[in-house]
Formats: sequence, structure tokens, C-alpha cells
Amino acid sequence: MKWLPLRGAIMRSVFEIELEKERRFAQSCKLSLFHRNATTWELLLLLAAENEHQTIGVYNTLARLETRYLGQSAMLKFLRERRDDRLLCFDEHEKKSMWRLGLSPTVLAELTEHLAAHYRELQELELEQEIGLETNKRE
Repeated sequence: MKWLPLRGAIMRSVFEIELEKERRFAQSCKLSLFHRNATTWELLLLLAAENEHQTIGVYNTLARLETRYLGQSAMLKFLRERRDDRLLCFDEHEKKSMWRLGLSPTVLAELTEHLAAHYRELQELELEQEIGLETNKRE
């Protein structure tokens, strides 16, 4: 995919699309709980990316997070709360440290839906920009 430099009205449209995305996440009861903090948002995206391939335990999953705005005890509390909310699923193991975690199907579906809508909007904007540049070249 070729990205073109963004200027003026197009850049404003990008900002508006991003603003709308942020508002959609904030209005979602399920996703907003993750979206409040960069670390919990990173966790959500990590679990979504590895949805059916998650093989490591809770502690190893937390160790993979690169944003460190919440400490381990706060993250464990967050995980327990999201499990109680049924937004996260725990796949039990003999050792609690090896419990695997994943997103509930409803959270994964909602995240997928929101992100797909966001990227469709960006693609439409890119197409509009390409059409505009082609029109300008002909004139």
C-alpha cells in the first residue's frame, strides 16, 4: 500500500477519523475498560493478536508488555476484575502461574468490528486522496 503525504483537509480528516475511533472505544462498555490505560490496551491488543495461539502463562504474558504504566500487582488485580466481568477467560493449569488467558469471544468480536470500521474509513480517505491527486494531474 502506497502512502501519500497528507496535507490540509486530508490531514484534518485523518484527525477526525482518529477522534471518532477514540470516542467509539470510550463509548464501548467492554473496550473502554481496557482503553483507559496504555498498558491494559496493549494487553488487549496482545491477546487479540495471539487469540488462539496463546500458550504462555499469565505472568509471562504480563512480562511481554512493553508499556509499564501499571505495576504487576495492579495488572493482576485488573485481570481478576476482567475475569469477574467475563471479559477475559482463564484456561486453568495445574500451576496458577501457568494459567493462560484470552479474550472473551464478545470482546474479541467487538474489538475486531471497531478496528475494521476504523481501517475502512482510512482506506476510503486514502482512495479519496488518490482520486483527488489524479484529478489534479489531469488539470
